[in-house]
Amino acid sequence: MCAHHYTPNCNSSLRNSGLENSQVVNLASELRDFSIFLTSELIKLLGNPYQSSISTVRRFSDKDFRIYVDYERERDEVDLEGIVATGGLTLGLSDAVAFLDEIQREVPLCESFRIFRVGNALTVFPRIEIDIPLGPKAPDKQRTSAVAKWVKTLLSDLGKIQFIIRKFTPREIGFSEIASLWTKARIESIPAKKGKLLEELFLQLIAIDGNLVLVNHNVRTQSEEIDIVLEPHMSSPFWSRIAPPMILLECKNWKNKVSAKEVRNFAGKIENRPKMLCRIGFLIATNGFTKDAQKELLGYRARDFIIATVTGVDITKLIHTKSRLSNILEKRLVKAGFS
Repeated sequence: MCAHHYTPNCNSSLRNSGLENSQVVNLASELRDFSIFLTSELIKLLGNPYQSSISTVRRFSDKDFRIYVDYERERDEVDLEGIVATGGLTLGLSDAVAFLDEIQREVPLCESFRIFRVGNALTVFPRIEIDIPLGPKAPDKQRTSAVAKWVKTLLSDLGKIQFIIRKFTPREIGFSEIASLWTKARIESIPAKKGKLLEELFLQLIAIDGNLVLVNHNVRTQSEEIDIVLEPHMSSPFWSRIAPPMILLECKNWKNKVSAKEVRNFAGKIENRPKMLCRIGFLIATNGFTKDAQKELLGYRARDFIIATVTGVDITKLIHTKSRLSNILEKRLVKAGFS
């Protein structure tokens, strides 16, 4: 870690390497000053980062784009990564191939894709990754100028990707399949099948959301069952700010409203997890909650964990507007904390 950032302890470890005091000061100053200089130039170009690590990683948001900058001191290079933050597209196989072909033809720098299978379709998230060797003897101004030039190229190419995404959006089929699955989940009469259909619905919503990552589902321990475990992707400014580790989802596709007992049971599952791993849960009840359940939920706001709710009304709105699941979860979480 010494090579990434300057701290008082860094000087001590450098001295132990056999360097003279003057060399230690010069080297520490070089490590510190270039990182600060690079960051200041990036802020001029991109605005304030929405997240910065204690080392040299900076995350910026520019309209619909997310840009990650990491100064690798060991290799003396800068790693750039850019994505279109509105997410990818869920397309039939032939359209997905056409989409990938056009991206690679129009944006040669885009050679990286996250691809998930959703039924008979593919969800594709394009990203651009660039490694910029800096050269240890080049002046700081020249080095940062080279980085700025590549950042501008990255922004331009992300704009091209966004244009192609909009071009293919009318062909997107993911939400039509999800809407059909939601209809089946509502009309199914067998309780076990109703529950499985709702879980499958949320697994697909997670798959086409660029801000969520599925960790596990249908987890069974000796004492309990957990429907879905996910974690937020740090490309989202909202989730990166609160930095939650894993998040639990419990699906209740019941004919009746969920009672206070089920709220307490779900709270117990969160309390049974180490807080460093889990402190947020979403209880999903398609037919809503009883008044007692709503009162029970209010009692968890002052704890070291929080439970937010999602209802059938929320799901219908999400599918109708083709919104991302992460957007709904963000809003429901904020409401749970302040309502």
